[in-house]
Amino acid sequence: WRGTSLNWSGRLREGLEELGRCRRLTEEDGAPEMTAYVVTWAAQAYYHAHDAERALASARQSDEITRSLGEPPALVALTQAAFGYAHLAAGRAADAIEPARAALDVHGRVEKQLAGMSAHLLAEALLETGDLSAAEAAAAEAIALCRRSLRGNLEAAAHGVMARALLRRDGPAARDAVEAALANAAALIDRTGARTLAPALLE
Repeated sequence: WRGTSLNWSGRLREGLEELGRCRRLTEEDGAPEMTAYVVTWAAQAYYHAHDAERALASARQSDEITRSLGEPPALVALTQAAFGYAHLAAGRAADAIEPARAALDVHGRVEKQLAGMSAHLLAEALLETGDLSAAEAAAAEAIALCRRSLRGNLEAAAHGVMARALLRRDGPAARDAVEAALANAAALIDRTGARTLAPALLE
């Protein structure tokens, strides 16, 4: 979790180095399930770092491990999310929608505390494909899920999607709603320290 925390706080290089160290330890210990968890979080970090190639490599490694373990649902969901992040990082938003939906579906049954992550991923993918109304609805779901699971960093990201969807769809008429969403995101970033998200709010 230290690596993931560093990634969200804007210290991506350090965070990825820490995740790399964790991956090596899990491999040395012969703990493939833990390796899969580490590389899925690495895929998310590579998405934030705009490194599509490494994000995809991480997703593929998780997929290989998950299949070898008999496809436990928790790892299936994280692997699908990892593929979603990889597609977004590569600019293939349309390809990210299906894995994001698959991850959200599984997170509705297991690892429910991660449903907000999957919902935000889906909202981001829908936004980038130009389906603004669907993106707004998915962002609203993500906000509600993140509040329920106390995932302030992901809730901030979902508010960012909401603001961009409203701005692109409604323009100046959405000013009050957009400002409210951005204010919520900024407050959550301040509270959680999720500074990796700050540049996305400057659009």
